Amino acid sequence: MYSINSSIIDIGRGIKSFLGFFGHINIKGFPLDWVFHLIMAFLLMYLLNRFISTKKSVAIVLFLIILKELVDVFGKSRIEYIVPPSIDTPKDIIAGLLGIYLYCRIPKRTKKTISVQEKVV
Repeated sequence: MYSINSSIIDIGRGIKSFLGFFGHINIKGFPLDWVFHLIMAFLLMYLLNRFISTKKSVAIVLFLIILKELVDVFGKSRIEYIVPPSIDTPKDIIAGLLGIYLYCRIPKRTKKTISVQEKVV
């Protein structure tokens, strides 16, 4: 008989195995996993920045990036499966930081509003 905890663990394993598939695919020498980290950080910044300030958005996305990497390292079913982080962990963090940087550096396109004084002239 399954409990709620075992079903959550099964869902987590399924998601991890599905996303692990992308870590082995390369596009022009770059792992698809890094591209996903960059795009997801960029999209999270875009979505969060619509509702809160850029500084708060950066803090939240950084927290999520670090939390995700900690879960990757320590989120094992048994203590003996925990191994020191590989080179992929800093590369994933750097890809996320690059997504944040790109979002902050790309100029925002806004509609130019015409004031009443400009119309009169």
